[in-house]
Amino acid sequence: MTKEFVAGLSFSEAMSGYLDMGSKDPREGERRGKEEFSDAILDNHIAIDNVRKFKQTATHEADLEGTFTYAPLGINMNMVDGKFNLFIKDEATGDREMLYKFVFVADNGKQYFFHGVKYIEQKMYGFRDPFEPLRDMTTLFTKIHEGDSGDGKVIAAGIIRFHLKNLPELVGSIEISGTDDKIVKKRAVIDFFGFVLGQLGSTYLPMLFPEHIKIENEYDAVVVGSGFGGAATAYMLAKEDKRVCILERGKHWRGNTNVRHIRDLYRMFRIPKIRNGLLDYRVFKKMQVLQANGVGGGSLIYANVILKPNGDVFEKDWPEEITLAELEKYYPHVDKMLGVRKAGVPPLKQLFPKTEALQQGATATPNGKWSLLNLAINDFEPDKFKDCKEEEKDPSTCRACGKCVIVCNRSAKNTVDLNYIKDAMENGAELFAEHELTEIEPINGGSGGYNVIYHNLRDNTHGKVSAKKLILAAGALGSTEILLKARKEKLSNLSGCLGDNFSGNGDFLSFTINSQVETRATLGPTITSFIDYRSSLPADKQFIVEEGGIPYPLAPIANTLMPFLNEINSIPQIKDIIMNFIESEKKDFGKLIKDIAKEAKHDIKENIWDFFESLLKKPVNYSQMYLSMGRDASDGKMKLKDDKLDIEWDPDKSMPLFDEMEKKLRIISEDGIKGTYEPFPLWSLLKILITVHPLGGCKMGSTVNDGVVNANGEVFNYPNLYVSDGSIIPKALGVNPSMTITALAERNATKMLENWK
Repeated sequence: MTKEFVAGLSFSEAMSGYLDMGSKDPREGERRGKEEFSDAILDNHIAIDNVRKFKQTATHEADLEGTFTYAPLGINMNMVDGKFNLFIKDEATGDREMLYKFVFVADNGKQYFFHGVKYIEQKMYGFRDPFEPLRDMTTLFTKIHEGDSGDGKVIAAGIIRFHLKNLPELVGSIEISGTDDKIVKKRAVIDFFGFVLGQLGSTYLPMLFPEHIKIENEYDAVVVGSGFGGAATAYMLAKEDKRVCILERGKHWRGNTNVRHIRDLYRMFRIPKIRNGLLDYRVFKKMQVLQANGVGGGSLIYANVILKPNGDVFEKDWPEEITLAELEKYYPHVDKMLGVRKAGVPPLKQLFPKTEALQQGATATPNGKWSLLNLAINDFEPDKFKDCKEEEKDPSTCRACGKCVIVCNRSAKNTVDLNYIKDAMENGAELFAEHELTEIEPINGGSGGYNVIYHNLRDNTHGKVSAKKLILAAGALGSTEILLKARKEKLSNLSGCLGDNFSGNGDFLSFTINSQVETRATLGPTITSFIDYRSSLPADKQFIVEEGGIPYPLAPIANTLMPFLNEINSIPQIKDIIMNFIESEKKDFGKLIKDIAKEAKHDIKENIWDFFESLLKKPVNYSQMYLSMGRDASDGKMKLKDDKLDIEWDPDKSMPLFDEMEKKLRIISEDGIKGTYEPFPLWSLLKILITVHPLGGCKMGSTVNDGVVNANGEVFNYPNLYVSDGSIIPKALGVNPSMTITALAERNATKMLENWK
């Protein structure tokens, strides 16, 4: 019989920091504690009775003894019923935590409960610097509760830290108990530190070296794309123990998108075969599309808005199974997963100036209802309206820096890589960034699954992976283009509707300039409120107007161009310059701007005093940008032209909508906030729209004759092939589509699991 080796291990640890009586947030408590010189000292002794048992239990619990000093409560107060947990898993976040808990009696005779946490986080965007894991291991976020448990009122909070100067003392205090056998003592030390290093490695190594994970030959499901649809699908399947592989063409940015200056924007654009950038700007003859390219998809650059469409949207052109009532089964979970803050919660000390400006503008138009929006962001810090420098990073708060649409590096914006994808990976899903699908091979017509041929953009290699289920979630343009190319090759029986019903979701960009109302457009989340005109207009004219912020790195461009929007809109030669750019093979944005500036030079000289006056006034502080959305005709057509995606879109059938938008926007601008209305120059000159919400192309239908996929997202004529993104939406929603795309993805995945074979 094998002898069981039993040995314990103990060590002492000295920490110090700052707390503040009255604070409830540890970071705020530390700041105030420093100002008041209110320091705290924690001298503790951690004792593990049985190292092997300690490793094997889920709680990894040990005894905690020692003293706690915090002058407002007492000196050298003894710990009672102290417990220490090492790398216990937080089921809500998937992160690991180190917990310090004990009761103590203060000098006033009252009992208090000490609760400290060290967060060993799986930061999806990586580290601020190589020492961040060390900070995680040494930073104890602390709260003091009344009574003998964490249920009591928090009376003090702050941060206590382990300082590296104390490391020699900690190492020197390590003792092995329960045995005199030198071999057993050595094994106990190896077991304990092997456990610690293993836990740290499993948390941090995947972030430092994600490429060490290799794609296997076969999975239950391969999901192509990681935006709202792909992330939700991967999560739903993984939590039901399906083996899931996520292929994403873009990078896993991990905070490498901190745009601080105009020059930083250039590297952010994706140029095929040259740069795999974050921003994918697609130029077509009558419609231009801005979308994201990275892990998290469109959520990386969307404006956090979570809004349901009206129920009558689903009354026509949708399969009968899809109704607002049906989606209401899934919307609440989407809210929860995205961490949605209800409009005005938590309350701001005051509305942002641009929010107030839109509210004032709404009063000038009849039948327009102004409201705050539900946003997928964390708490506001309205008193800290400065650049969110990484060294000031606090992932629990939004600093109102306006950079939502060029990626939030603070994780204050709840992009899907921080929730759906993170949870999917916690449940075993494997993510492979910079992997682009190039070909689909059906196995036995799809009944046996699919082979996916991919291009690893990181090392320029190619590979193949097989899946029982293949889910395309590459966005309206991406999924449609994939299937259009596949129809020419090995999926010839795809529906004739493929590419139909493209919609820009009625997206319409416009401005108020030279307003008499201060807007401070760079301050606040990108969008915070909207005016709703849906209840007072017929379906083809229904729309909403949202105020748009300008990220501060773009302020110099805005300050230069805003005063001359009228001139740009009125110079005939600029129309030819833009058309030449659109029709050219090489899209040189720098040359485009230079050519426009050259043509506008004369007009700028004629208005030189206006120019200097505008510089003093700072146009972004007295201008307002608007993103309007409505139910356009949804009659665009996507097709291949020279094996590249092309979009045919004519605004004629949607003109009643856009005319109504401009009518109301002019009143908001001129009568509401006393400024000048200006449409986006592409529209005023060429009737070209820019959309950030492309929809359609693989629309849902009841049969193969009126849709590409059925009501569950499965492709007609190809079993086990699904589409789950904005491309399956058959008509404009007229509101931000993120919530509906995600709810449809959850529903599709639920139906897929119910019918899994």
